[in-house]
Order: sequence, then structure tokens, then C-alpha cells
Amino acid sequence: MYGELVRYPADVDLSYDKFIVGIRQRFDSNRHNFIFSDGDRTNLPCDFDYSLKDVYVPEGSVIRRVVIHHDEDGTYLRAIQFFDIDNTQLLSSGHIRGVKKEILLAEGERLIGIKAYLSPHDNGECAFFNF
Repeated sequence: MYGELVRYPADVDLSYDKFIVGIRQRFDSNRHNFIFSDGDRTNLPCDFDYSLKDVYVPEGSVIRRVVIHHDEDGTYLRAIQFFDIDNTQLLSSGHIRGVKKEILLAEGERLIGIKAYLSPHDNGECAFFNF
């Protein structure tokens, strides 16, 4: 069983002009909040707030490939990586292990939101299932 379903932004607020540009992560952990181009961000609680840091895709870079790492059963989000068209890593957050899923973005496509369930085992903290 999963925890609460998170959609951000809400479906009615999805816009090509508002896209993911970074991640607020807990140091060396699989806890993530997402940062958008307009400065907005997901704001799910994370333990040890003092160890959080913002990591951004370099300005002017374009995400063309997303690599998501899950637990062996394909559910619990362990890590996320962004790459450009030349396969240069732009951002990496979390523990790189487990099942790997790749998403290729066509020219002009952007990551405009997230949809996932919160972990039912982590007190609703920013730990995602079925991301």
C-alpha cells in the first residue's frame, strides 16, 4: 500500500513555462524535493533539514535524458539523474543503485511536474513510490 498521492503542480496548473530546474536533496540520501523554473518547489517535509541542499541543472543546459533508479521491485525512488543531448550529466541526486529506468525527452520537451506516491514507511517525508 502506498501513502498519499502527490501531483505537483496540480494538473490545472501544468505549464510548459514552468519546468524542473533542480532538486533540494538531503545529503547522501534518497530524499528529494523538486525546484521549478519560477522558483516554486515541492515542499514535502524531510528529516534533518540542516543537511538539505539545493542542486541545480547548470543555467542554459537542456535536460534530454532522465535516469530514475528504483528498488528492485520498481517502486521506491532511490536516485534521479539528468543528462543533456551529449550525455553529459547535469545533475545527480540520491543513491545510484537498483532498477534503472530511462526517459528520453524529444527536442523541446520539458519536465513540467511530478506524480508519485509518498512512502507509507517514512512518516510522509519526501520519499517517493511509483515516481
